[in-house]
Amino acid sequence: MSAPRGPRAAGAGGGADADGFKDWKIIMVRARRGHARRQAKKRYFKLAKGNVGGRRRLLRLVKQAVLRAGRFAFRDRRVRRRDLRKLWILRINAACRQRGTRYSVFIHGIQKAGVVLNRKMMAFLAYADPAAFDRLVALAKEAGEDRR
Repeated sequence: MSAPRGPRAAGAGGGADADGFKDWKIIMVRARRGHARRQAKKRYFKLAKGNVGGRRRLLRLVKQAVLRAGRFAFRDRRVRRRDLRKLWILRINAACRQRGTRYSVFIHGIQKAGVVLNRKMMAFLAYADPAAFDRLVALAKEAGEDRR
């Protein structure tokens, strides 16, 4: 049998005291980021709420799921803006066609006239206030007459 090794081996702390207990050299355990680690885990698990199975309960899978979900969320925020712009353009084009003009001609005329309205607001006007949109179309037609 080999000699004992480690911090409590012979010669590491000393002999016995009056009670018969060895007066071992006390070694503190190392801190492993206790509170900070717990808070980080709580943050991850809170973000993983709504997932099923290990994607909600196991730290490694939770981290993967949260990271993946974050990437999708980042990408899809931009996709949502893209889709909404397409929808606004579609609505403006439909309203313009009802009034006998095309979207491109309308936008060119609006820009030439110096109207500062974004597509979201123009689409809303086409839907909610057709009379105001009629005035916009008339303004765009006047400003864009010298186009051809």
